[in-house]
Amino acid sequence: MTEKTKELSVAKTSSDLTQFSLIGAAMFAFSIFLLYVLYDLLGLQYYLAVILSFGLGAAGHYFGARILVFGDGGRSVPMGLAYFLVIVVADAALITVGTTLLVEYAGADVYWARIGMGLLAGLTNFFLNARYNFRVI
Repeated sequence: MTEKTKELSVAKTSSDLTQFSLIGAAMFAFSIFLLYVLYDLLGLQYYLAVILSFGLGAAGHYFGARILVFGDGGRSVPMGLAYFLVIVVADAALITVGTTLLVEYAGADVYWARIGMGLLAGLTNFFLNARYNFRVI
C-alpha cells in the first residue's frame, strides 16, 4: 500500500465515521422523540415504549448507514440488520458495565462516565459494523 493509498483510506474512514456518527445522533434524537410520543402522548407502558423506540432508532441507524455510508456489504437486509442489532446490544452492555465501573470504582460522575462510554461504544460500533457487517475495512 502506497502512502497516497493510505492517506485516501484514512480520509475515507474519517468521512465514513463522521457520516455514521451524524446518522447515529439523528436516530438517537428520533428515538427519544418516539419515546415521548409512545409513553407520554399515547400512554404505552414505559418498558414497551423504550423497546420500540430503541428498536426503531437502531433500525433507522442501520438503514441510514447502509444507504448513505457503507452500502450493503453483500448481505441481505435481514442479515445485515441482525448483525447491526447484535453489535448495538453489545454496545449497550459496554456502556452499562463501563459506566458502572467508572462510577462505582473510579468515583466518576455518572453523566461524564456515560458520555465517555458512549463515545467509546460509538467508535466500537462503527469499526465492528465497518469490518464485520458491511465489510468495508
